[in-house]
Amino acid sequence: MDVQALCEIARKGRLESMFGNRSKVALCFRDPRNGHVLRAGAKTADVVVGAAITDEENDLKKITFVCLGNICRSPAAQGIAARWANDRGWSNALKFDSAGTANYQVGKPADVRMRQVAMERGYELNTTAKQLTADLAKESDWLVAMDRENLRDVAQISRNEVPQLLLLSDFLDERWPKDVPDPYYGGIDGFHYVLDMLEAAMPSFFVRALQEGENRLNYRTDVER
Repeated sequence: MDVQALCEIARKGRLESMFGNRSKVALCFRDPRNGHVLRAGAKTADVVVGAAITDEENDLKKITFVCLGNICRSPAAQGIAARWANDRGWSNALKFDSAGTANYQVGKPADVRMRQVAMERGYELNTTAKQLTADLAKESDWLVAMDRENLRDVAQISRNEVPQLLLLSDFLDERWPKDVPDPYYGGIDGFHYVLDMLEAAMPSFFVRALQEGENRLNYRTDVER
């Protein structure tokens, strides 16, 4: 099964259980330090996902989430992705950052409302807002924008020199809006909705992030019958 087919399955929700306790997914990692293949997950798996393990910081694939001010949506995306990766043993393959296209929130922590709703779901947001610069963009393998306006700004800031410029909604199906709404001027329900949207994107996001490692990840996907 190729990457596109697997991502399409994820977008349709059929892999949402992939990262849950009832998963029928096995994870296989080959450690280049000793050649051992480690396998975790279901003994009889529908999908086997594998990646190389590395202890080199420069071998990590860096993904930067971007919104307007870097105090609501993008810190939440960073925190959720980091927690998912850590819980599933993928922190040695991926690293996450976040930034804003504007500079008026620089130096501030994540919005207290976003931190509150994130904490209720077990995510800790300890970011300090910063503005996306051309240099920061060049350090990233992916820049994932929260909405289309952010994406246009990201393209201008990065001068289109980043391998992948993406929308968060690229990892969602048609049931979700194209743009992750900015909850800053609304009530607490808007913050919950943003987290719902980010969490829904994670299965397809991780399938593609791990799969598209170029030379940084020795990655394969097989389907066992």
